[in-house]
Amino acid sequence: MYFYLKAFCLYKIYMTLLKAFNNHLIEFIEDLIKIYPEDLDLKTSHTFITGMIRVNPRIICNYFYKNIALKYKKEFENGDINFFINKDYNEDLGDEWKTNKIHTTMEKWRELLRESSNENKKKSLKYFENLSKLSELYFNS
Repeated sequence: MYFYLKAFCLYKIYMTLLKAFNNHLIEFIEDLIKIYPEDLDLKTSHTFITGMIRVNPRIICNYFYKNIALKYKKEFENGDINFFINKDYNEDLGDEWKTNKIHTTMEKWRELLRESSNENKKKSLKYFENLSKLSELYFNS
């Protein structure tokens, strides 16, 4: 009985962390849409990512953890937003992701960050720091 209770509790923790990650990502995109309401790419990205989350809730968190959180932990900790704005992510993406909407979405976010005020850059970095921490908690719990 104890084993099943423990397994159930772990499952609930994983699902809570995953839901928090996905909700925070959607919140970030919605905040970007508020700042850039005419940007159709952002609205398309919102629809695409929301759909991906419905189909496979783990896919974006998994991708983010392996390709962003682990690789750029030091940069997140240093709060270096310029690194993320100027970084060429083509070398980090596997072939299956280069033609994917995730890649075009990342490029669009970089473009918008370049044009953003310092306050919005700091907020965006905070979103990514939070997403990084949530993905780490999910995979290391």
